Amino acid sequence: MGIADKAVEQLTAATQDFVGSGKHVQVALNGSARNLWIASGLLSWFFGKPRILVATDTDLELMDVDSGRSWVKVRPTGVISTYDRDTRLGPPRGILNHKVRLPDGEKIYLHRVHFDQIRRIDGEVVGA
Repeated sequence: MGIADKAVEQLTAATQDFVGSGKHVQVALNGSARNLWIASGLLSWFFGKPRILVATDTDLELMDVDSGRSWVKVRPTGVISTYDRDTRLGPPRGILNHKVRLPDGEKIYLHRVHFDQIRRIDGEVVGA
């Protein structure tokens, strides 16, 4: 298990505590709501708007992250939007990040290390 997999596992556990026992979190992905160049590297520490995209068994949720900017231990503070579970996120493409356009106009950039999880979320949606 790589570092990215451990980070996704820890984030999934943290968001499960946040959503409660009514829903089962399948995967939670750490992303940014800023453009590709700001969402990458050191600039994201200062200018990024961190977001968490959570896939539960019933829906997709976009969560806000506390303003402490602790990228080591990310804690959700609230749900920004909720989407149908059949919302497509991919196919993932891009050199560094994949831009996901959500139905209400929100954009979130997910890093390349999450491309397999994006495919898994979409694969579970279409029944592949």
